[in-house]
Amino acid sequence: MNKKLVAALVAGAFVAPLAQAAEGSNVTLYGIAQVAFSHWDNGSSTKKHGLEDTGSRIGFKGEEVLGGGMKAFFQIESSASLDQGGGTFASREGWVGLKGGFGGVQLGRGKSLFDLAQEAFDPFNSNSTLINTLQVDGTYYRVNNTIRYTLPAFAGFSGGVEYGDMEGKGTQGTQGVKPAFYSASLRYENGPLFVQTGYEHLKEVSGGPQTETAGAIPGLKGDSYIIGAGYTLPFGLGLQAAYRHMERKVSGAPYGISGTAKIKRDTFLANAQQSFGPVTLKLGFVQAGNLKGCGSVCSTDTIAADGTQYNVTKGARWYTAAAEYAFSKRTWVYLEHATADNKSNSGLFKTSAGSVAVDTVGGVGLGGKDNKTTSLGIIHLF
Repeated sequence: MNKKLVAALVAGAFVAPLAQAAEGSNVTLYGIAQVAFSHWDNGSSTKKHGLEDTGSRIGFKGEEVLGGGMKAFFQIESSASLDQGGGTFASREGWVGLKGGFGGVQLGRGKSLFDLAQEAFDPFNSNSTLINTLQVDGTYYRVNNTIRYTLPAFAGFSGGVEYGDMEGKGTQGTQGVKPAFYSASLRYENGPLFVQTGYEHLKEVSGGPQTETAGAIPGLKGDSYIIGAGYTLPFGLGLQAAYRHMERKVSGAPYGISGTAKIKRDTFLANAQQSFGPVTLKLGFVQAGNLKGCGSVCSTDTIAADGTQYNVTKGARWYTAAAEYAFSKRTWVYLEHATADNKSNSGLFKTSAGSVAVDTVGGVGLGGKDNKTTSLGIIHLF
């Protein structure tokens, strides 16, 4: 037999399986690399400048056709710290599930449906984004041990429900606890208009958001709601606004509560953006009201680091302005400024300047009365 033919047959025996595997594989590598040069002013004791990673991540996702209109899918997304190195595998998203005409069912960890509903109203880039202001009242960001059902898209509607954080059943002190998390969202989209709603319920969460202990909280209950809409005008001006309502049965830090109370807070946010060719200008505003329902149990906390008193039951305002220049659909630079205007020195809102502060209440980092961050950054999608 011709030696060249033998060599071709041998090579084909190895190459063919690899080619078939590559043809059948639909795993996608994706991610975002983003770093900004920022100036931080925490409003009390620190002014700094330096580099900050503003949310870099790398992930893998894929699906397999199973037949009968059904697919298996997965996603694994990890954080990546480009300014100092590091990151944690599957720290951001980790899912596996099935989807088809019935919708989708997935198991794992990731951003809650309520958080995703909030993020629908945040068009900004850096760690000084509007979403920071919507985390202050203890809503979940990412949730462990989650079961999620996603509705099939129909006539412009999409959404889902989920249940998670259910593995903390046991006792805390002398009391039995059974932590649980429930969340749901519904979205309607039709051309230039979208309407977004979200709901979240927390029950005795274990190590949950804005609680003063890592253990489960006996009797803790909380509900949050958000509803809003966005509309893009014919000349390209995008306008969005949303209202959020929070209710909590809480005690202790970080609210400055000396007993137990059922508290409430209303928050309003709005933003606008307009593109001029490759340049996009953005404005954002958030108004968080005072805590209601505290009665006489609400107080102020003294910060040991510098003696400053923060009345953490008061509200705050947030202002953001940004300009972006897009080199392509995957690469752009931006200049962004965010100011947290905390009424009565509440320390409620903090830009990324809060990360350089030494002031804390109940282990929760606080910014000063008017902490602010200015960032010049670059983002590349891959």
